[in-house]
Amino acid sequence: MANRLSIDNIADFEDFISNIPPNCVFRGQNHTYYDVDGNINIPASFERHGCIPSEMLKWSKYSIELLNRFYGDVLSSRNQHFMLSQAILQHYGWRSFYIDCTKDIGVAAWFAANNYQEINGVSLIEECFERGILVRNKRAKYIETLESGDIYVISLDSLKTNSIDIHDISDMQAPNMNSRPVRQSALLIGPTKSVHPDSILFHISVTFDVLKTYYTKLNYTQDHLFPNMENDEIYAFLRTLPYYRVTSDSSGYRQAIILPDYSDNSPKIWPKEYAFFDPFKPIFTSGQFDLTESQIFQAPGELLYYDIETADTIKIPTIAPLVLSSSRVLIEFNELFRHPEQILSANYFKGIYVELIKDGLICVSSVNVEHQGLEVISSEISRGLHYLVNEDYSIVRIAHEDNCPCENEYIHKMNEQLLLAIEFWLTNTRTENALIPE
Repeated sequence: MANRLSIDNIADFEDFISNIPPNCVFRGQNHTYYDVDGNINIPASFERHGCIPSEMLKWSKYSIELLNRFYGDVLSSRNQHFMLSQAILQHYGWRSFYIDCTKDIGVAAWFAANNYQEINGVSLIEECFERGILVRNKRAKYIETLESGDIYVISLDSLKTNSIDIHDISDMQAPNMNSRPVRQSALLIGPTKSVHPDSILFHISVTFDVLKTYYTKLNYTQDHLFPNMENDEIYAFLRTLPYYRVTSDSSGYRQAIILPDYSDNSPKIWPKEYAFFDPFKPIFTSGQFDLTESQIFQAPGELLYYDIETADTIKIPTIAPLVLSSSRVLIEFNELFRHPEQILSANYFKGIYVELIKDGLICVSSVNVEHQGLEVISSEISRGLHYLVNEDYSIVRIAHEDNCPCENEYIHKMNEQLLLAIEFWLTNTRTENALIPE
């Protein structure tokens, strides 16, 4: 059972801090929650809010994209990818299987004294060509509580004894970037449903003025702990993900993932890097662009977010015969997808292009579009990788003089994952509705 203390002056608070035992982390809250047995309950966000699978897939995919962009050379395992992707989910507006804590009691003091508030709304903005658009948004801010707050001192040794893992994510530092986990000296506990009560050494209730006095000395503010787009490249990438028309008969748009927006105001005219896309109007099947007389098909955008293990040999028994018979096949997804490398542009991934080079040899490429505001400006087929096609319609990547020289293995691996996702979708969809030709 945690030792319960109440503190109402800064001298006692600083004295308490100086006597905290080693190997502890901290968590600040506005309220204390208890389980059915009367123990302090600090649950993971999934336990509090549940899961929305369609949203979770998008958040997870974009989190993995960011990890590969900033940390790809240092991530040693799929488990490490998963853990750090959970850190992004937790700190930028979604839910995870982890509980976030901090190594800095000053950060815990700030969260104990400031209450999170959000308002879902609609704003009238102008896209880059000065046309008015209604966009859904989630305005967020922290408000001083003016009341006592709670700080929990949690033993890392006790967590380990209870077989709960601890992940220090405060070093998620990429060049020229101050991410939220860095500013907040963050750790993740879990995966777990809640912190084991035996691991909470102290539960201290601290008056608001003491909390504020302490974190003000450290210059901790909302702007410091939640850096803006200019300082946090992770946040900048997530803020510039494309917006989608909500329904075919609606003039409203929502972002691919609805991100809490901590800024006080939005620009009058949004830059060209923000796309407002209509998923109900296919680009390539409309005949707007000529892509070398390809056979063009449509596929659902949710396939973009599947995370599928690939092997050296990839079996595509539905797609391969299409390519062998048609020579050129373009599969267009009804969503835009942005890679972190595209953040400073208006370019987006839009589909897969598979071309028959000669008997038994195909090339798999990405199809990209430039999309500014409401307008599709141009499209291109990027250089791809070459594959041998076996008799069972499995394909194997090979070295080839015309292979893409970019050395971005993740983007090409995603193309392979998408081929498998399309195959999976085709085998689980009624044949006549599986691919919809022009």
